[in-house]
Amino acid sequence: TTAMGYCYPRGAVVGGDPDRPIIPETMRLKGDVGTRAPHMWLTRAGQRVSLLDLYETSFVLLSSPGTPWKEAAGQVARELGAHLDAYTIGSAPDADLVQPDGADWAELHELAADGAVLVRPDGFVAWRAEHTPADPRGELLDAMTRLLRRA
Repeated sequence: TTAMGYCYPRGAVVGGDPDRPIIPETMRLKGDVGTRAPHMWLTRAGQRVSLLDLYETSFVLLSSPGTPWKEAAGQVARELGAHLDAYTIGSAPDADLVQPDGADWAELHELAADGAVLVRPDGFVAWRAEHTPADPRGELLDAMTRLLRRA
């Protein structure tokens, strides 16, 4: 038997709903903690790339251009010695990944434009911030530390 749409209500996730059923009645891929990250086609350096292909080798933090998340991710990766890639997604020329016209990665993940989502290498959402907090580096450091179980 194969279960599709299963989730991790606890374990290697931060901020998930521990009462969420492991196999929900309906599949909801909107970037909720503990669920598979949603798919979206993007463009990187002129090449079409699936958002899902970014998650194969490290933790990945997604955010919009002009937010402090990418810099915070670099700091956290250095502090913890962890594999943490960060990409900005948007329509602006400074975005690492360009979303198609009419698409909105933050809306797909049900985040505000200044939010961020952290995805595990297995493609499951590990943590999310719906908005940018006062200390994004500190929040991300706390999440990564809890995920990696480092004191």
